[in-house]
Amino acid sequence: MIEAAVVFVVVWVLSAAALMIIDRLEIGLSVGGFQRAIVAALVLAIVDLLLGTALQLVAWPIEILTCGLFDWLITWAIAAIVLYVTSMLVEGFEIASFLSAVVVALVMAVLSWFTNLFIGPLFG
Repeated sequence: MIEAAVVFVVVWVLSAAALMIIDRLEIGLSVGGFQRAIVAALVLAIVDLLLGTALQLVAWPIEILTCGLFDWLITWAIAAIVLYVTSMLVEGFEIASFLSAVVVALVMAVLSWFTNLFIGPLFG
């Protein structure tokens, strides 16, 4: 139980740090400070859990029909939608456009992959 809480906090802080890094890249995301990034990361996780899961279920028949060929594209689009919705919910966390959300989703995926290389084995 304690280990799960530690993993949650570590992932939460790393997500906030990723948002801050992406903010510095100036690709259409404005976070407004680390405290706002912490709030945005938490709301992002909740929106992803609720909306992201629902969208995955809706997209499931398309993935079956295409034999998973466009799975990465669907996942990427859902991540962009989740980011865009989060920007509507968190004051000060702004995404310039949906295209910016698509780019931010790609950069977040790369950062997530990179941190999983190093952090993943610790919590294995």
